[in-house]
Amino acid sequence: MKSIEGFLDGIVPERGDAASDGDAPLTWADVLVVDSAANGRTQSQRGGGARWTHRRCPACRGGERDTRTGKTCACVPVVRTAWRLTLARIPYELAHHGCAEGTRFDDGRSYAHAEGPGYLSEAANAWCDTWARGAKGPRLVGNTGAYKSSRACASTQRLIMRGVSARFVAWSAWLADYRDAIGRDADQHAARARITEPEVVWLDDIGREHATDWTREQLSLVLQERLDGKRTVALTTNLDDAALADYLGDRLWSRVRGATSVAHVVGTDGRR
Repeated sequence: MKSIEGFLDGIVPERGDAASDGDAPLTWADVLVVDSAANGRTQSQRGGGARWTHRRCPACRGGERDTRTGKTCACVPVVRTAWRLTLARIPYELAHHGCAEGTRFDDGRSYAHAEGPGYLSEAANAWCDTWARGAKGPRLVGNTGAYKSSRACASTQRLIMRGVSARFVAWSAWLADYRDAIGRDADQHAARARITEPEVVWLDDIGREHATDWTREQLSLVLQERLDGKRTVALTTNLDDAALADYLGDRLWSRVRGATSVAHVVGTDGRR
């Protein structure tokens, strides 16, 4: 498993020499979203998913201080937001949902906010814009193909653009990663931190994994650690409340219900 320094390679620009008078700071137009999986990495692996990349800033050469003025470089919010979006581990194929206006992709696409599947409702936008520490997260319930994961990714991006640390976690993939890391303390700690430290975490597709005592225990531990730290848990699932309660068991279902507020996503399977 890569170190955090290796994971950020290519996101944080290198330092260099002083800028010339004609060099302008990076803007969002300089950011390009690329597919990490194209480099042989999968979504379940550290570093998988979309990466928000950019060239080295001409004004500060990566030092965060404009060498011409001595002041904090105007690129800093851009660079830090790109870094946080990459850390969110949003799947490349879902990264255009809710992305900042004008975001460019390495396949030549460019997106702006728009109406349509995967984009957030007025109520969802309001939740992102008014989120505060300790707030309950949404529990998106709906059939397969109703764009629940797309909406989770869209809200993750909106929160990050606000300066909130947020992350999208494919729950079954995380379980596989965590199980694989058992016996390697550093890797296991990194996997646990990935899901417990951000202020908001989306747990995607709860109920897809084969339920065992071990999987239920992991979900219970994650919920407890996040709730103790007043960190928001949000989730998506194909299971309605009755089915989810049966799947999780009474005790764990009580925790999930107490930590989230249900929101039904209605629609036909958009993948067909």
